[in-house]
Amino acid sequence: MLLITSQLHDLNNCVNRAVFNFFGFGVSSADTVKHVRNFVGLGDVAKIVEKRRIKFMDRLTDSDVYDYMVTFLATIVCLVRN
Repeated sequence: MLLITSQLHDLNNCVNRAVFNFFGFGVSSADTVKHVRNFVGLGDVAKIVEKRRIKFMDRLTDSDVYDYMVTFLATIVCLVRN
């Protein structure tokens, strides 16, 4: 199931609060939080989720499991139709 925009926004807010709490009062503005997140590799949650989804799908389609799964599902569909 894909995350909806409001869920991604909530997750970004959680990360922002964590960065603020971890780095304390030295991080006072939204721009500073954004710079700290980029510096430590905590980019936008939507981009992170999309990159991980693509990586998962690439690995899945390259594996033998994908071939077996497609064959199995095609067999099920044929059996249900008949």
